[in-house]
Amino acid sequence: MGNSSSDYQKILDALTRVANGDLTTELVLQTNDPDLNAIARSFNKMIHNLKSSISELRDSTRQSEIVVRRLKKIFDGSRDVIIFINKYGTIVDINKSVKDILGYDPDDLIGKHFAKAGVVSEEEIPKLLERFDIAIKKGVGKELMELRFNTKDGENLCMEVSMKLVGSGEEIEGVIAVLRDITKHIQADAKLKEEKEKLRSIVSSIEDVILIVDEDLRLIEYYKSLACEESIIFATLEGYVGKSIKNFFPRTIAMEIEKTIQYCMRTGQTQQIDYPVMAQKKMLWFTARIARLLDSQGNTSGASILIHDITQHVDMEKALEQSEGKYRGIFEQSPQGLIILDAEGRITDVNKKICEWLGYKREEMIGKDHIMYPFLTKSGKIMAMRKFVQRLSGKFVQPYELEFVSKDGTTYVGEIDARPIKNEEGNIELIVVMVTDVTKRR
Repeated sequence: MGNSSSDYQKILDALTRVANGDLTTELVLQTNDPDLNAIARSFNKMIHNLKSSISELRDSTRQSEIVVRRLKKIFDGSRDVIIFINKYGTIVDINKSVKDILGYDPDDLIGKHFAKAGVVSEEEIPKLLERFDIAIKKGVGKELMELRFNTKDGENLCMEVSMKLVGSGEEIEGVIAVLRDITKHIQADAKLKEEKEKLRSIVSSIEDVILIVDEDLRLIEYYKSLACEESIIFATLEGYVGKSIKNFFPRTIAMEIEKTIQYCMRTGQTQQIDYPVMAQKKMLWFTARIARLLDSQGNTSGASILIHDITQHVDMEKALEQSEGKYRGIFEQSPQGLIILDAEGRITDVNKKICEWLGYKREEMIGKDHIMYPFLTKSGKIMAMRKFVQRLSGKFVQPYELEFVSKDGTTYVGEIDARPIKNEEGNIELIVVMVTDVTKRR
């Protein structure tokens, strides 16, 4: 058996070192005494457990420090103003965004009562005090409020405020208030409302309808003039809101409208479709002009469809086509050669008689100006140009004779009598040149 007094001393020395913070000690005894060996084993186990606990505590502390640094980074990096207010209403902490948004340094406000710091507009203080008192005493925080705040330079901002309770159990320590500047959003909403009213005013003065659809082609909004109220086509427009836009159009055109809107939203290219509607035993014609709509980030949000009644226009076009056909026949069958010039002296049309007389095809003369007339000599081009300028200046030009050269080289003499055609402003748009063959008279 070993020296017991020496073993006891080793135990005492090891305990002293542990008490002084030395956890590297390991107790090894040279004894057969079971009680002393049991003490040594318990001591070494205690040291091992103590090391493990300290290691875990250090890891936990490091993790806590990482979390705190991360939260601090989020706290200071938030674009919103974040304020911690204790249950007495004193501002305990506030992030750096208060400088960017309200112009105050955090130290200007920390330690002050939120209602006496000069940040909240006076007319808003009673409302905010009431909400704060309810939150602290009853543990009920209002999710969102809109309040007016004062910046350091005197500007008035509208802020969205949310309050979250801080505390454990029934003990409320205070609230965390998050302030978000929504001034621009409110101004944008007001501007949008103003623009919508302006658009409604504009639309009410014209006989058009504007439909707004979302990306799923559902009708979400519309603008129509008072004139459309009595139209059978738009009488139940309200019933289409929230439904697919294809329900608004005739079945014969619905699928084409749907594909066209999708193409417009995909490419950004404005499209136009004309379509008929049979109403009250009469064929009506409408044109739908489709344009892509973008949101504030520049992303496609839907499309606008402007619908205009073109029935009168279509009827006029049909009448004009009939009229043009009638007068085209007169133009072509005229016994005189006819040449139509624009205000620049270019040939815009010729009749059958002039083509047969000179041997040129119509396309060989259309678009030619004075110096390129294929059927005039050099001196003839100069004279024709001089007479043309005189007519443009408003002078009366007597009929005159001009030599023409056909495509096969034959020379003819034509008597020229021209009449200007003026627009509503009195400016010459076209000149009708009548050419009579007087070669034999020569």
